[in-house]
Amino acid sequence: MSKAKQQATFVELCLEGKAFEHEIDDFVDRWHEGDDARELSDFLGMTVAEYSRWVEHPESLRQILFARRHQLPLAEALELEDE
Repeated sequence: MSKAKQQATFVELCLEGKAFEHEIDDFVDRWHEGDDARELSDFLGMTVAEYSRWVEHPESLRQILFARRHQLPLAEALELEDE
């Protein structure tokens, strides 16, 4: 029997308006406490580039979500932020 559908990711829920940026630590805690086989980046719904950026610059979460919402490459969203 197959496993139930995987839980929606943090990024998916944010884009749907069902989660908020400040809740990311709760999702990280759930990953640590749970038995999800996915890597944390996958559990959160981030690409490797997005996850790397977020780990080094947690404040960049807003730009990551902006890029996803507007279907922009992350680098472009970061450039727009600088302007």
